[in-house]
Amino acid sequence: MEFLSANDIDGLVICGVELVCCVLYAILGASERGYHYLVAPDLVSGQDFGDETDNRAVREFLRFNQPDRLVESADILARWREAART
Repeated sequence: MEFLSANDIDGLVICGVELVCCVLYAILGASERGYHYLVAPDLVSGQDFGDETDNRAVREFLRFNQPDRLVESADILARWREAART
């Protein structure tokens, strides 16, 4: 987090290998530290979509508590391109 602060970065796009480990803890850490963030679910490779898994709890946490933060990577890229034009 020192790197982010030192470079005046306040927004993150969170993706990773395991939703229930890497991605979840990155989300919690970013939220705790006051960073703006988006989660690109299509850039999370280790998702188990079963109903009886730990991943279900994380998916539901995001879907019900932070739905505005779930954004597909194509939409994030479109936002960046639009911002670059202005």
